[in-house]
Amino acid sequence: MGLRFEATAVIDAGPEVVWRVLSDLRAYREWNPYIVDARGSLEPGEPVELKISPPDTPTFTIETQVNAVTPAEHLALGWQSDDPDLFSGEAVFDINPTPFGAQVTFRQTVEGVPGLKKGLGDRNDLALEMMLAALKARCERQSRH
Repeated sequence: MGLRFEATAVIDAGPEVVWRVLSDLRAYREWNPYIVDARGSLEPGEPVELKISPPDTPTFTIETQVNAVTPAEHLALGWQSDDPDLFSGEAVFDINPTPFGAQVTFRQTVEGVPGLKKGLGDRNDLALEMMLAALKARCERQSRH
């Protein structure tokens, strides 16, 4: 069993605003404390390069692939090492409309690499919670303009 994380944010901005923020990969460096740089195209099967900066851990770059995308509803990115039995994972954003904006649920799974949960666990959870809080703040600022 690997590392699993799930969190939800209720955002006072519509799904279209949330999607605009999530899909603007070049702007991640302006607001995202966890994914500090992102490059690529959000088209199924296309690569997306992410520079990840977990707390108290050196920044690293990972090559992901868009597994699924439905604008303003769903984004799934997956990754794996050359040997899929060694290391693989997926990050999923689900965006659902609410009467006052959107609810975003983020799920991440990482499999493989013995000791990964012990090494990342709480720091990874904190980083992902910070990312969702930053997404919420950015979306709500944009919806006011």
